[in-house]
Amino acid sequence: MAPRNASITLVGPEPATLLPEVDPGTLRQGLSAYLEDLLRRPLDRSAEDLSATLLNIARCLYGIAWGRACVKTEAATWLELQVPEIRPGLRAALLLRNGEGTADAGSMRRAIVRLAEIQRTIERP
Repeated sequence: MAPRNASITLVGPEPATLLPEVDPGTLRQGLSAYLEDLLRRPLDRSAEDLSATLLNIARCLYGIAWGRACVKTEAATWLELQVPEIRPGLRAALLLRNGEGTADAGSMRRAIVRLAEIQRTIERP
């Protein structure tokens, strides 16, 4: 899913006529740089910030692996299959994002630390 193809036109031209197509290699480069930034962020932040960071890490890893963008839920579902041990952190992040859960900052911190350790080994198709 990309803004070019998933956007809804309210007024004006279709997004596909305004936004260029991004090739998978360029997308991977951009996501890799963003991933490095996300993994360097301090962990002593609010649960809401940790949730956003963890889910954006998941989106980066998914995009690097598949060469396309996706929504956070799709990335989290994929990543918990790749790294089952971080499932509690991903689930806490999704619940918090959806306003359905309590803030389990500890599990999200542990998931981020684990992903920083193994991010280059996550299976890619």
